[in-house]
Amino acid sequence: MPRLLSYLRPYRLRVAIAIALSFGVGALTFLSFGALIPTLNTLFGTSGLEGVREDTARALGYVSPDLGTWFTDTFFTSKPATFFTLVVAVILMTFVRGTLRYLNVTLVGTVAIAAARDLTNELFAHLVRQPVLFVEREGVGTVASRFTADADEVVRGLKTFTGTVFREPIQFAFLLVFALSISPLLTAVSFVIFPLIALLIRQVGRVAKRNAKRVLAHRSTLLSILQESFFGIRVVQTFSAEDRTADRFRGENARLFDRNRRLVRVEAATSPAMEILATLGISGAVLAGGMMVFDAKLDAGQFLAFYLAVGALYEPIRKVGSAVPRLQGGFAGAARIFAYLDRAAEVRDAPGATGLAPLSEEIRFEGVSVTYGGRADALTDLDVTIPAGEQVALVGTSGAGKSTFVGLLPRLFDPEEGVVSFDGTDLREATLASIRRQTAIVPQETVLMNDTVRANIAFARPDATADEIHEAARAARVTEFVDRLEHGLDTVVGERGAALSGGQRQRVAIARALLTNPSILILDEAVSNVDEESANLIREALEETRDGRTTFVITHRLETISRSDRIVVLDRGRLAAVGTHGDLMESSAAYRRLVGGGDRG
Repeated sequence: MPRLLSYLRPYRLRVAIAIALSFGVGALTFLSFGALIPTLNTLFGTSGLEGVREDTARALGYVSPDLGTWFTDTFFTSKPATFFTLVVAVILMTFVRGTLRYLNVTLVGTVAIAAARDLTNELFAHLVRQPVLFVEREGVGTVASRFTADADEVVRGLKTFTGTVFREPIQFAFLLVFALSISPLLTAVSFVIFPLIALLIRQVGRVAKRNAKRVLAHRSTLLSILQESFFGIRVVQTFSAEDRTADRFRGENARLFDRNRRLVRVEAATSPAMEILATLGISGAVLAGGMMVFDAKLDAGQFLAFYLAVGALYEPIRKVGSAVPRLQGGFAGAARIFAYLDRAAEVRDAPGATGLAPLSEEIRFEGVSVTYGGRADALTDLDVTIPAGEQVALVGTSGAGKSTFVGLLPRLFDPEEGVVSFDGTDLREATLASIRRQTAIVPQETVLMNDTVRANIAFARPDATADEIHEAARAARVTEFVDRLEHGLDTVVGERGAALSGGQRQRVAIARALLTNPSILILDEAVSNVDEESANLIREALEETRDGRTTFVITHRLETISRSDRIVVLDRGRLAAVGTHGDLMESSAAYRRLVGGGDRG
């Protein structure tokens, strides 16, 4: 809890104002109930007008002696006038109290939303620095749930804490003082039931905390199903899996419903249970108070005011009890967010890391093994040296370790064993920024933002000039199609580049990579899902820009493989062979099997 509340620190002035407003609400509640006694006594004639005038003058005299005299002489001229004045005073105090309460709730809500915004901003900045394997292991839906369901619970929890948990005890304190001022004995009688109320609140908190955690876990799973189903809607419909997918969603939704229903039951039972307990306490006080009225130890005005005050006294307690499930939900959501925030970045700059000079000599893999956290052998004891400036084709069956190989170059993850070095420098001894400045990757599944073509190209270098962007677009053959679009480079590509064809998206991705003028360019199946015309245009672009650049190509297209300076053959994570196309056709049976079918594009 203290950690979550630390996010309120930047807004402590607003919280202080909200607390001050709560005191104002409490004070006006006290005065409103205080005005009830003379109002009732005036109405029922249980005390003389002069007594009401004296009491009022004495109360106002604390502000100014002259104010009390002026007020009573002006407004308390007769019983009807006194009664009317007191009723108007109660109405005005109620209006002001409602205004202060509105300001308090508005301020509290704004602070809660701002604190949750800061928390999710910090979480996002932390997660985008996690290795890609983290997101792949967790799933996009699970990660996204921290920013939706969990963050919503945090907002509710903070609003409850800064609002109800602060405001209602203050209200309670003022009402308690008022009740004690009338009769300490009756107040004590009404509090006999409090231990049972405290026990109820504690039990509600335990049950709510347990169920809140499970509700959030089910919401996370449900969001993952939604993300998988709609991103893969083509696959779902192609294989007539609509019913199976709907059944899977329905099953998880049923489990979420069951947990939510338990929370609803807890919240629904809390209020009536507390009302019953409160009624028992109030009833005891009313019985004792009635006997005091019969014995003339308490007048009717005091009795009625006490009854109303004690009834109102239980309202803050009821609200705090009902707020417990919301508080526990907020703490459960925060705990799940903090679990991600506490994950140390698996790939980060080492102490004393230095900048890495642009690649000039060689890339070396020495005894490199990657097991993805011990779950599967992706690469095993890999030794290979790549001279700078070459085009290297990586070939192998699916799962051979090709994408893992190139993922080590920009340090998307680190090997569990061995060393990857540029010009003799272990990449773990260099800063991430200096490594990634000289590497660029074009993945098989092109990722474009829902923005213009220009913005997508400039994503790699936001400070690029218009001429540099246009030159990258020309080199990647983007201008071959973008000039035909109504808004040219300023055409919005839609979500995930939906407004462009597969080949067009790939060319934009290549332009984005070329804009950084990388020393190392990685093409992970960059032309595997495009038509032949687009593939030829992309190959032309790459040939034109390959001079002085080390290029890694993962492809099944024989033409690209055979024209590479060096071919690395991987087999189930191990190095099977290295050489040129001609050499490998003679010496490597594994390579001949891979390319024996010709162009398998």
